[in-house]
Amino acid sequence: MAGFLFDTGDFGREEGVWVQEQAVASYCQECTAYPKLMLKGKFRGHQFMLHLFLEPIAGTEPVELIDTIKNEVREIRETQP
Repeated sequence: MAGFLFDTGDFGREEGVWVQEQAVASYCQECTAYPKLMLKGKFRGHQFMLHLFLEPIAGTEPVELIDTIKNEVREIRETQP
């Protein structure tokens, strides 16, 4: 597992981004099975709800790669044997 830094302040200052609400939830049987950061807002006029899970969800595989150096998001494609 790789470490990362997601600065919600910097994210909220990006052009076209408006963060209306943000919260962090710990593990809770009645609330959420995984700790997560949640952001609600608008991006270029479109509403979004971002859930950033703070640990891997059991039985799941990555589906995209967020490259912070190149500032791009790439889909992870399965390799054929």
